[in-house]
Amino acid sequence: MKLIICKTTLLALFLFLPLISECINISIKQFGARGNGKTNDHEAFIKAANYINQKGGNVNLLIPKGVYIIGKQIIKKNSEIYIEGIDLFSLRNCSNVKIIGTKGTKLKYINGLKFGSFDPEDGKVYNPTLPFYGYKYITQIGCAFRLTSCNKIEINKIEIDGNVSNTVIGGKWGDNGYQLWHYGIYISSCTNITINNVSAHHFALDGISVSGNGIQENAIKLYNSKFEYNARQGLSWIGGNGLIAQNCKFNHTGRSKIGSPPGAGVDIEAENGNIAKNGKFINCEFTNNIGSGLTANSGPSQDITFSKCTFWGVSTWSAWVEKPNYSFDSCNFFGSFVHGYVTKNEQEATKFYSCLFEDKKYNGQSVYGTYLFESDSRKMMKIVNCTFNATEKKVIWFNGVLSPLANEKALLENCIINFRNNNLMKGSFWGVIRKMKVKNLTVNFYTPKDKNHYLESDNNIEEGVKINYLTIR
Repeated sequence: MKLIICKTTLLALFLFLPLISECINISIKQFGARGNGKTNDHEAFIKAANYINQKGGNVNLLIPKGVYIIGKQIIKKNSEIYIEGIDLFSLRNCSNVKIIGTKGTKLKYINGLKFGSFDPEDGKVYNPTLPFYGYKYITQIGCAFRLTSCNKIEINKIEIDGNVSNTVIGGKWGDNGYQLWHYGIYISSCTNITINNVSAHHFALDGISVSGNGIQENAIKLYNSKFEYNARQGLSWIGGNGLIAQNCKFNHTGRSKIGSPPGAGVDIEAENGNIAKNGKFINCEFTNNIGSGLTANSGPSQDITFSKCTFWGVSTWSAWVEKPNYSFDSCNFFGSFVHGYVTKNEQEATKFYSCLFEDKKYNGQSVYGTYLFESDSRKMMKIVNCTFNATEKKVIWFNGVLSPLANEKALLENCIINFRNNNLMKGSFWGVIRKMKVKNLTVNFYTPKDKNHYLESDNNIEEGVKINYLTIR
């Protein structure tokens, strides 16, 4: 093992004493891992994690190029559950740890692991009526990486394959779907965690889950990573204060062997009295998920921003938001956005700036929704400098609150609508706007004038409207 100096304490510098903190470089090969794509290396990772836990951290773990077969289950027939999955690499109360792979470093779960509900008496698949919480039927796989109450941990350049395609699937368990443990990465009550150049895919639950109480600042950073083809979520953010995801992909949830609700690319849903807040998503993808690309409709969350992100809803909504102070800047919505927050003040309202709403097809498949944008009974929402391109859909359904005060109306300002839907029946409305302030709207029709397409409105269009053809009824 190579010993290197990580840092010198400020006190040592002041006293001119050689006090140092040790930071060890180790390799997973030192713990017996082969990385040959054949040998099960699960025990080597457990040993490495135990070594780091005993030291309390200050370790760099190197995982050289190779395919590391992983996965271990223990039958616990006479205990609370039937089959327990053993976590691969679990750290608790550790600091200053780097887990570093390289191009070609892959961890892959072994074929034939079981997941779901199985009868502990005969080992056969058990198909219950949901909801079902029979603990003695639980068969789960566990986590690849679990971090608990840790600080300053980095995972870099690793592919983690959950291999759900070659997992033996049992019956469902939980309120809906398969709500049992199989995560790529599970982070709980940690601070200063960096996940960089990681791909966590084909897990029977989530690619990554992040939890915290929302009071302590967590500083969870996801960079240049992919969380795709997982069964329930790409990312479940179930609590915490401070998460940034940049250049990440949360795509194709539920598009592998199994799926579980919500089936979102990202589900922001704080649990157990926690709150999720102060999140930033920059240049991220939320594409082709069996559920919404983004779901934020359950559990307390607030103050989340999205910049230059793409939401592509094929089976259902591109994004579903019902929580305070979510804002979108220069984002693309392909498929219908739905709802927005029911607010009592302008700060907490849902906001869109310089966004594109379009019914752009996904691999030749039409996107979801009747309208590009749907919202009812919302106040103070802002849609500013946005573009709507409708080829197959209607443009907008917005029906505000009954009898709003002037300062409570949502705002549609400096927007452009390009309407090309030639399939809309003659004399049909292309949009509904009620109880909404509309300013400086440009509507470009690419349909014959004699089709008499019109906007269903309550005459609230105020000023500067440029329309090639529009009849208001």
